[in-house]
Amino acid sequence: MKNKLFAALLFAGFVGQVSNVVSAKTVSIGTPPQGSLAYASGAAIAKVATEATGDNFRVVPQGGPPVIVPSVNVGRMEFGLIASVAATYGYRGIEIFKKANPDIRVVSALYPIRLGMAVRRDSGIGSLQDLKGHRLASELVKQKNTLRFTEAYLESAGLSFDDVTGVPVPNFARGVEALQADKVDSSIASIGSGIIAQANASINGGVKFLELENGSDIQKIIDRLVPSAYVDTIEPNPSRVGIDGASRVLAQDLLLITGVETPDELVYQVAKALASNKPALVSAVGAFEGYNPGAVARELPVPYHPGAIRYLKEQGSWQ
Repeated sequence: MKNKLFAALLFAGFVGQVSNVVSAKTVSIGTPPQGSLAYASGAAIAKVATEATGDNFRVVPQGGPPVIVPSVNVGRMEFGLIASVAATYGYRGIEIFKKANPDIRVVSALYPIRLGMAVRRDSGIGSLQDLKGHRLASELVKQKNTLRFTEAYLESAGLSFDDVTGVPVPNFARGVEALQADKVDSSIASIGSGIIAQANASINGGVKFLELENGSDIQKIIDRLVPSAYVDTIEPNPSRVGIDGASRVLAQDLLLITGVETPDELVYQVAKALASNKPALVSAVGAFEGYNPGAVARELPVPYHPGAIRYLKEQGSWQ
């Protein structure tokens, strides 16, 4: 009798273990290609979400926003990491998107991605107005959303690409390389990026970023060209090469997005896991230092998911 009871208990334990394995589902997070900051961020998120929920979160590298957004919109992937401007383009079906993706939703705004116009420090270019007549990295065929930031900077100074000599490059990394090679006088670049640090070290005198002009129409420019972006005033620190003093720059947030059909409870648990594990996220990817889970939720053109709203309301971060 005792042997039968022991066997029954052993079998029950085995069934319970199998049940737990079966109930743990695989959840996909779409990111840009491996090697990108967003990919590394996705891996960090996958780790904390897996530990918090018991589900198996995995990073699925994709070709970029035109692949990630539609996949999340129709539920082929549960989550995606994408910059807010590209998410807005995708939601509305403009710029690099052929049609709208109305079923994407925001889970969380993570950390700021700051972009600025980089020049050689010894170029004699001291302001955006000084770019007139100079060579500027242009076209950015693989980063059209980043090109719009260049246009926004120019327009803040009353300029356009008609006022400069455009030098076609595929992306801002090549633009910075052209700046290093003295093939352009300025290029849009990500503030704090490794490629800017490399350029600063290789160029005699280093590089600096030009401050955004403080015009009254800047918000109209942002809304038209880079919706969801914002003006950020940043201070110098060792990681911000080329920022010499308090500077106004354009920024956008990296977003974790999901689809409208993703269960509220799963989204709630993911939002909670992110907010509760900032130290682990920062340890994996330093950019998460800019993540402020206690901040009031930023108003965005893309709606928030109900599961995320539930968590934000609990924390007093929803207005």
